[in-house]
Amino acid sequence: MTKSQLFVGGGALMLLGVLIFCLSGGDSDSPVEVAGVVYLDGQPLPNAEVFFVEDVQPSGEKDRQPKRAHGRTDEAGRYELISGAMPGSYRVVVRALVGGDQQAIVPGLGSDGVDIAQLEAASSAVEMASSQSYGYRTRRPGIATPRHLPPVYSSAEETVLRIGVPEDGIENADFQLSLNRVASVN
Repeated sequence: MTKSQLFVGGGALMLLGVLIFCLSGGDSDSPVEVAGVVYLDGQPLPNAEVFFVEDVQPSGEKDRQPKRAHGRTDEAGRYELISGAMPGSYRVVVRALVGGDQQAIVPGLGSDGVDIAQLEAASSAVEMASSQSYGYRTRRPGIATPRHLPPVYSSAEETVLRIGVPEDGIENADFQLSLNRVASVN
C-alpha cells in the first residue's frame, strides 16, 4: 500500500467518523447551558449562590457522587451555571443572606465590605446578648439582622426546588422564592 493510498484511506475513515458524530446529534455526555432569574418575594435576588444537585442516581451507581453545577446571581437576579449541567433531574439550592428589607448581602463580603463570617458572628452575639436580661435593651429598633434563606431553599436535603434539565439546555430556569409562602418554578 502506497503512502497516498494510506492517506486517502485514513481521510475517508476520519470523514466517516465525523459523519457518524454529526448524525448522532453530538456528544450526549456534554453539559448544556442553564440560566434563569431568582426572585425573592417578587424582587430579583442579587448575589445569591445557585446550586444544582443531581436528584436521582442511576441504579447500580450508589457510590458515585451526584452531579453538581453552580452559578451566582448578578445584581438583576440572573444566573448562569458556570460549567452548564448534564441533562437530568436536579434539586436546586439557593443560598444568600437577606436582611429585614429582604436585600441580599454578597456571600463572602457584605455590601459594605464586612466579612460575612464576622457579620454572622456579630449577629449571633447580638442575638445571644438580647436573650439575656441586663435590664436594658441590647438591640436597637429598626436594625435588621441579616439571616440565611430558610432550609426549604438553602439545604440540599430539604429544598422544595426541583428542575428537569432538557438535552438542549434551558434559558428561563426561573425560581420564585418567598419568605412567607412555598416556592414555585416558572
